[in-house]
Amino acid sequence: MTAEENSGISRNTTAKISCEKMEVSINVTQEGTVGISERVDNKLQIYPNPVQNEIFIKSDFQIERVEIYSITGALLKFDSNFKEKIPVSALPQGIYLLKVYTDKGLKVSKFVKQ
Repeated sequence: MTAEENSGISRNTTAKISCEKMEVSINVTQEGTVGISERVDNKLQIYPNPVQNEIFIKSDFQIERVEIYSITGALLKFDSNFKEKIPVSALPQGIYLLKVYTDKGLKVSKFVKQ
């Protein structure tokens, strides 16, 4: 079975798996996408990388919140009142994940703290 990119409409399918004395049916439903015509990736700028003190984020979309996670998945920083930059000077050197939530979707990026 293969998956394809959603074309914007809802769709579903049933997969049947059978062997000697058993048959299993699996129903899969994929909801259609609506209203997002531009990709968030192309409308966000995150810099510098590597970073020392502050990460700057510029977006054509409204930024709702920003989160920074350790590479192991621990939430380290949360900012629901984001204004242009986020301080990271208190973070130790390493690799981190930055999640930027906008009114049009989510972008996840890696950054290096020097």
